[in-house]
Amino acid sequence: MAEEVDEPEYWLEVIKDADLSKESIELGRLLVKALEITKIVSKAKKKINLRSKMKNRKISKKAMYLTSPIQSLYHSIIVTYKK
Repeated sequence: MAEEVDEPEYWLEVIKDADLSKESIELGRLLVKALEITKIVSKAKKKINLRSKMKNRKISKKAMYLTSPIQSLYHSIIVTYKK
């Protein structure tokens, strides 16, 4: 998925490096937008992967607090939300 997301950025860089466009300002703006989209999608993918891992794991409450701070925070939010 990440490869497809950053492909427009790649091609915009190719166009820029080969001087194929006379619209340097517009090309720069498009490169910035492509980079922003790549960052957003990458961050979303990381969140999805984390949630998927946590959902698939069956961790006891005690073990949850002995694991990473992110997992502990997630557990705290879920417990608070359920109340």
